[in-house]
Amino acid sequence: MKNIKIVYGRNGSGIHRRMRSKVADFAAHAAAEDRAFFIVPDQYTLTAERFLLAAVGEKALRNICVVSFKRLASLSFSEKGKTFDFVGEGGRAALVSAAFDAVSPQLKYYAGYSDFYFNEALCERIKMFKEYSVSPDALLSAETSDAVRDLALIYGMYDSLLGADRADPADNLRLFAELIAEHGLFRGTTVFIDFFKVLNASELSVVRALYEAGAEINVGLVEDESRDDCGIFAPVLEVENKLRRFVEKDGGKLVYEKAENGTGYQSNGLVQLEDFLATDGNSEPPDCDGVNIYEATDISDEVDFVCCRICELVLDRGYRFSDIAVVTRDDERYAPYFEKLFADYEIPFFRHKKSGLTEKKAVRFLSSLFSAIRFGFRADDVIDAVSCGYIDGGDPTDLAEFERYVRIWNVNGKGFFEPFGRSIRGFSGGESPSEEDTARLARAENVRLTVGEVLSYLGRGSDKATVRTHAERLFSLFEKTGLEEKINADTQTLAAMGEKTLADENEKLFELLVRGLDEYVRSAGDSEVSFDLFGRMYLRIISEYSVGSIPTALDTVLVGGADTAPLLDKRAVFVLGLREGSFPKTPSSSPLVPERERAALEEQGIVVDISPFDKFLYEQFIAYYALTAATERVYMSYPSSDGGEGVPSEVFDRCRAA
Repeated sequence: MKNIKIVYGRNGSGIHRRMRSKVADFAAHAAAEDRAFFIVPDQYTLTAERFLLAAVGEKALRNICVVSFKRLASLSFSEKGKTFDFVGEGGRAALVSAAFDAVSPQLKYYAGYSDFYFNEALCERIKMFKEYSVSPDALLSAETSDAVRDLALIYGMYDSLLGADRADPADNLRLFAELIAEHGLFRGTTVFIDFFKVLNASELSVVRALYEAGAEINVGLVEDESRDDCGIFAPVLEVENKLRRFVEKDGGKLVYEKAENGTGYQSNGLVQLEDFLATDGNSEPPDCDGVNIYEATDISDEVDFVCCRICELVLDRGYRFSDIAVVTRDDERYAPYFEKLFADYEIPFFRHKKSGLTEKKAVRFLSSLFSAIRFGFRADDVIDAVSCGYIDGGDPTDLAEFERYVRIWNVNGKGFFEPFGRSIRGFSGGESPSEEDTARLARAENVRLTVGEVLSYLGRGSDKATVRTHAERLFSLFEKTGLEEKINADTQTLAAMGEKTLADENEKLFELLVRGLDEYVRSAGDSEVSFDLFGRMYLRIISEYSVGSIPTALDTVLVGGADTAPLLDKRAVFVLGLREGSFPKTPSSSPLVPERERAALEEQGIVVDISPFDKFLYEQFIAYYALTAATERVYMSYPSSDGGEGVPSEVFDRCRAA
């Protein structure tokens, strides 16, 4: 049986450059029939392709396919004529809700738990069961609690509802591994795997299938030779141990090749910082060359500091914007500050994260409508829906008069379905309104008529019908309000303002709103639900969708999460938000499976999640990776106040003290 080659080294060792050179060397010497696959995370495919193109040229690249695991699975399914109808994240939410309803009479622990947030936790838990290749039968046969038994029943019913013609997205790599084993795919090929911080259970199942099929495998791992299972590289060591177990089981072994530490850095300070963090402080403290530490007063001050330093690097030190990355562990919290301050400083940036649909105005409009119906037409919900501008009824002045009347006279509930007949100026208007006041009241009344018509059209929250019927009524409202045309108008406005990224995202919005309806109907079209539940589930479905775009310019600062942003070859990296509990993150509990139950299952050979301590180690590794990714300069900071007193994280304190 073949061995697996492990190319390893710490950050700054040039490990990724060495792996890319191995791929380039294969391409340069490959015979016409030789094939290799360079498997990288999605965000690194373009980087890898550009390197290989520059290194060996377009002709040599014909022997190499740069892919992610999911892309390779898709290509293989297509080649073998396998078609899987994968439900989306939203479809999973709808089917999980139906599965819960179907088995609810049998539930003991979770009986009566059915609500929007429980559904969200159930979806995440079932996704994790699948990623760890845990079947419902395995859970039912384990000695465990009523809570886990209930989860197994829901999970089993969910799989039944999927049927033979549909599959969950989390099953993708498991099905791919089975396809490799069934057909002996990739026998005689060479596989290079790089740029992954760790490999998860599903990815490891594919690596094992490739190995057992006879592929020659090379894996790049960021680690050192200490083999400390409680050290900074412990998460990577666990991946290595899993590789070793299945290789040695088949008579093979792991063969190691080390990349020398520190060879990828251009400043002595970064060499020392990396060694300081990698050895848990048991080395010389870093000097100040290339290492910058800042204690900000708040997030705004922290991002302002980043903007000032970026301008300095570009204007005074000859950096390009694309040489720079900014990462946090709480991207959503920092996003508004990035948007405002980067614009103020005229710094072009690309946010390495797709935007959720819930951030879009059209989704806020629908959410406000559903809330208005659910809560008996509260004033705030109705005004929020009107302020989105998707209900016809006049110009902004008319809408302002409508809101004024509602606020003055505290209109709620059935008041929106009765004529506005009181003074537009409240009690100060007297009994004899002026012509101007009468005209203003008429404008407010015109808006009320249109709003009342829309609200009446959707009906009451308690109205029950099939999902299909509710979906048809909502789509009719889309047509009635001209929602598609108004979203298109928003897109054109954004484009005219120069907001190309937002315009590109908005252009896809209506299509995704309709896809959400289609997915809900396909998953549970004949189920009878109240309109209130339909609205909440529909929002749940479309909240799982995201929209994104490629960078609109080549020279932009990369902004993203520390765990996913591609930091290869960045000359300067800003690491923000190094607050206790935020970065590194405090490990979260496993959804719906308490730690005691998780540990009990693991003792029986059923792994459903990693332990809290392993999560803690992973967060430490993410912090190490971000702080040591730059080749020339790293800037680390935290906000000392952010809605309360901020405490710096241990890693920030250690670096500052050193």
